[in-house]
Amino acid sequence: MKKCQMILMNENFTRRLNYMLTRYVSSNLSVYIILGFIQLIIYYNIYLLQNLSTNISEYTRLFLLSFIIYFISIVISSKINVKRNNMKLFSILVFIFSGICRAILVFVEPTLSEDIIRYYWDGKLLVNGVNPYLFRSSAHELDWLRNAASGHHDFQNTFTVYPPIAQLFFGFIYLISSDNFLGIKVTTASIDFINGVLITILFLRIYNRLSLTSSIIYCWSPLLITEFSISGHVDSLTIFFLLVSFLFLHKHTFKSSTVLYALSCWTKFFPLFLFPLIISYMKKEGENVKKILLLFSSISIILLFPVFITSGFNLINQILWYHTHIVYNPSIFFFIKNFIWNFQIGQQMILFMRILFLGVYIAIVTKYFYAKKQTDFSDLMFNCLYVLGLYFIFAAAVFQWYLSWIILFCALIGLNKKTLPWIIFSGTVVLAYLPQFSTKCDIIRITLIEYLPLYFLLLFAMSYKFISSSNITNKIRR
Repeated sequence: MKKCQMILMNENFTRRLNYMLTRYVSSNLSVYIILGFIQLIIYYNIYLLQNLSTNISEYTRLFLLSFIIYFISIVISSKINVKRNNMKLFSILVFIFSGICRAILVFVEPTLSEDIIRYYWDGKLLVNGVNPYLFRSSAHELDWLRNAASGHHDFQNTFTVYPPIAQLFFGFIYLISSDNFLGIKVTTASIDFINGVLITILFLRIYNRLSLTSSIIYCWSPLLITEFSISGHVDSLTIFFLLVSFLFLHKHTFKSSTVLYALSCWTKFFPLFLFPLIISYMKKEGENVKKILLLFSSISIILLFPVFITSGFNLINQILWYHTHIVYNPSIFFFIKNFIWNFQIGQQMILFMRILFLGVYIAIVTKYFYAKKQTDFSDLMFNCLYVLGLYFIFAAAVFQWYLSWIILFCALIGLNKKTLPWIIFSGTVVLAYLPQFSTKCDIIRITLIEYLPLYFLLLFAMSYKFISSSNITNKIRR
């Protein structure tokens, strides 16, 4: 009896708290203004650090503090119902702070990743009439182009791994900004800001309502703000093309969607994983799949044919090399190596994990493709999240900015038990920088702290779904 009374008291307290929170926050814009200003203060302190690789502990603490504020903002927005006539005002406020935060961090030195140096090097080659796919970065034939700005970057003895659209982007940025890294950072940060607006529009199209939670998940994400504004990663452009493609796809303008999707794929390769899902969706919506495949193939040939004619299979060979040699912040690899089977992560193990991922990937795609039920657009977003999430679990290299693809689909779905693990992971993934830049860190302990919340929450979501489906089955039997 006492337990029942305690449960009722707790339920009443929770209801009152939610009611008070909803009533106060939904009528008071100042809560989001305060949260936004706290974010600005944190990002300004990151700006003051400048060289983040030499101040990695301080940067990590500030990032995690920003992530806590970010997560609080998501939870608050998911608990309240903002009136429809106030939603635009709240969304504009989110965009304003999103833009200011990105503007602050573009002036921070890009010391967390050397990718931006390779971007500029490839762009410089293109502007000077040199095929970036033809020579390794360290080739003596390119000595006449080197200067202090060229600097040292990773994998100088390799060919470029970036697709043709990315190369055109690098060339354009170098043409307008020369050796100044600020040009590409301002561009990628601006595109990322636009992506936040596009996500808000697409969410409105899918669910016929604006979502403050969806906007905050993307626009206020510390991972996106730091990786695109500080390091200038080209993924923001790929995401832009994919979002515009999704907008056309939702409108059933399939040919325009396919063109934009092809541009996304040949800016960076991640969207290729989604190809069977998108084709399946088009088929179920009554589109002639053969025409879509022909259109995609034609665009791909136009973009890739000059690359193969002028440089052979350098691009393909470099992609294969990358996927069999690069190991960074792995997930399944780490747990198998340290707790199940002590081995050196080599090409054979990486290949085995790729095959394992491929098998699971084919199973998911096949299930979606042959599902009898007519799936809607939100189902497509869920399946995209599943596929990319699986890739990162099995991948040998999980760089921090790769999670931008996960945040994209979390924003298009909203906060729930399926997206929560990945949103949390977008915060803990910053811990991988500690062993990268500091020898004092215990890599096993750091990786456990980074990945255990993800696996725990994923298992919880799976068990909750299993229990719910079992209860439904039992009710039907009764």
